[in-house]
Order: sequence, then structure tokens, then C-alpha cells
Amino acid sequence: MELILKESIHINLAMEDKKKEEDDRNKGKDSRGRKSDHRLGRNFYKGLFGDSINVMLAAAAYNLKRAMRLFLCLFKWVIRRLMTEGQWSVITYNAFTCAHVRSF
Repeated sequence: MELILKESIHINLAMEDKKKEEDDRNKGKDSRGRKSDHRLGRNFYKGLFGDSINVMLAAAAYNLKRAMRLFLCLFKWVIRRLMTEGQWSVITYNAFTCAHVRSF
């Protein structure tokens, strides 16, 4: 009986360690590994300096896209506030929801 308990505890600990390793490995998969986003996979510049320029431009495009999404959400919030005060009753509320904008 004692041997079986020790063995099952050892198996459970091994499974927990494996799960932790998988979680650590999968933490950044949303932002990594997507070379096609912001044209990171295509490099028209020559040499190592060209590679670094390409990465910097891709990062700038990514940050600009995030800032534009945030600005759009802010714009929609302002429009919603104006609509609730009754100034722009022509615009429908459903056209200006910000649910599809991801959080940063």
C-alpha cells in the first residue's frame, strides 16, 4: 500500500511539472510566431542592418495599429456619451460598440 501511494504521488508530481513546462512554453505564443503580421516575414532590405530596420519598422507598425485601435475605442466612447445626452439621436447605439477592440 505504501509503495503504491509513493508511486502515484511521483506520477502526479511529474504530470504537474510537465503541465508547468507546457504553460511556460505557451505563454507568448499569441504575439510570437506570426511573421505574416505587419510584413515581418518579407524583408526587402539587404544585410544585417536591413534585417534590423525591417524588425523596427514591423514593431512600429504593430504599435501604430494598437494606438489606432485605442483611438477608435476612445472615439466610440465619446460618440456614445454624446448620444446618451441626446445631442446625436440619429446615430444608432449598436454602430458604436467597442466590444471587438482587444484590451492592451
